[in-house]
Amino acid sequence: WGAGAAPEPMEIVQYETNLKESWVWEELNMVRNFKPAFHAGLWPGMAVGTMSIMATRGKEPWTFRWSKKDSEYTAPAEECSKIEYPKSDGVYSFDILENLIRSGVNHEHDQPAHLKVKEEKSSVPLEVSLPKYDGPEGRFCPAKVYEYVPDE
Repeated sequence: WGAGAAPEPMEIVQYETNLKESWVWEELNMVRNFKPAFHAGLWPGMAVGTMSIMATRGKEPWTFRWSKKDSEYTAPAEECSKIEYPKSDGVYSFDILENLIRSGVNHEHDQPAHLKVKEEKSSVPLEVSLPKYDGPEGRFCPAKVYEYVPDE
């Protein structure tokens, strides 16, 4: 990047096309019915999942559909109990910073944010996500990778 220069933000528009043309999509397609099969219960899910993996190898001519989009499963914060985690003991459990150090993660602390909220969605974090859902994106990654930093 050069001295003090940061790359310009970009939007990855080819990602979905490239993914669908890769071996990754082929593998994901093979297991597409495994999790949705459990909507019918443990035993039906295990039966269908086993058949899908072992017998048809994911080539069944149907695809189970979810009844809702992923985002519709997110409940408002007021309907959820806050999870209180016990304080780390330094022997069997460790705080996030200690675990990150042990993982060997290496990055510059002054790196510019590389995930950006689109201009047309800039009101969502403060007007929807934070007040209604208590900012769940801040908990997507245990290393606290996602945080909302307002423009300065």
